[in-house]
Amino acid sequence: MSAPPTITSVTFDQAAYAPGSTVTATIGVSPGTVDNQQSYSGTGTDPHGDEGNWAFTFVSQDPDKPVVNVSDSAGGWWTVTMPQPDGSSTATTTLPSGTAGDLTVAVSAAGLASGLTDTYTTTLHITEPAVGTNKGAWAALQTATGPLRAYRGFVPPNVGVPPSWPGNGAAPIPAGNILPIVSLNLDVPQVLAGALDSQLAAYAATVPAGALLSVGAEDEAGRYAYTPVQIRGVHAHCYKIFKRANPGLRYGQVVTTYTSNPASAHYPLATDTDPRWVAGGLDWYGLDVYAFSSTDTAEANINGAIKQMRLAGATGPWVIAETNTSHGNRATWFREVYGYARKIGALAVCSYWGAAPYAWDSSDTDTVTALKQITAQPAAL
Repeated sequence: MSAPPTITSVTFDQAAYAPGSTVTATIGVSPGTVDNQQSYSGTGTDPHGDEGNWAFTFVSQDPDKPVVNVSDSAGGWWTVTMPQPDGSSTATTTLPSGTAGDLTVAVSAAGLASGLTDTYTTTLHITEPAVGTNKGAWAALQTATGPLRAYRGFVPPNVGVPPSWPGNGAAPIPAGNILPIVSLNLDVPQVLAGALDSQLAAYAATVPAGALLSVGAEDEAGRYAYTPVQIRGVHAHCYKIFKRANPGLRYGQVVTTYTSNPASAHYPLATDTDPRWVAGGLDWYGLDVYAFSSTDTAEANINGAIKQMRLAGATGPWVIAETNTSHGNRATWFREVYGYARKIGALAVCSYWGAAPYAWDSSDTDTVTALKQITAQPAAL
């Protein structure tokens, strides 16, 4: 009996996209089979010398090449390549401009000879980065640039595991439709030993659904004498505890893109044979993005880090957890970072302001204008 092809996988080239982006899907398909019936007949003499008619029918199962079709709930046009010998194909489309949200993507694979079909439905995430800043600069930027939609908070090391969300140092989360991005700074050996498990579970239960949470930030950068194995171990350990206690929160890891630069003493973030500092399989990944030099570009900076992180199984979605520059034109830097963050479907872009050379200066009209323009873009959580 003929059998339909089987769609084995549908994967997108990143976790989320901005409106207007080009999307590429890779589709795995196992070819089906089609009945090939061959009949033979004739007249002959059997072993006893009796003459008569004979007929035989042979039915074989031949591979049935699939034809793949892709559609989405926005009515987009997908260009699909011919399946490869292994049955895989790719499909591309350009997302419509407009309000961010989720698209339903439907894939079908039909046997060319049999007409039998398999179908597969998945969701494509479309988002505009939520623009924000760190707690210390929140009020000043909110006044200067307009309503912010992302908030970067830190719970300092001396606090330990807070009794409830978000914890001293990160509180209070601003009111409104805000995406909170909070990092706890904890003692790594204690975490790995399981000494904080019950406290972490209790804290996780108080985190609102959708909030972005991480233990540590830039811990691979050398502030502490932690090893790559310890860093990966902390994230694997905390991910299990947090998601078991509260599946609705989103747990991730924050690194600095400087570790992806050969000039860093802790380079690289990851290689194709060693995950090094990067824990794969988390809900999101944060990047602290600062210009390496006056010739550094936002795209090269961010993309260099992401390429290394992908080698360790980090697939996004991405968050620009901090960004600023002390090299070149600051307004241009922020525009470039935001532009590339849109291309990679980043959930948020947060500028960082603190001590010199990253002190907030409300008289820097070029930077204020750039941030106003960026903040005015539509944002969806």
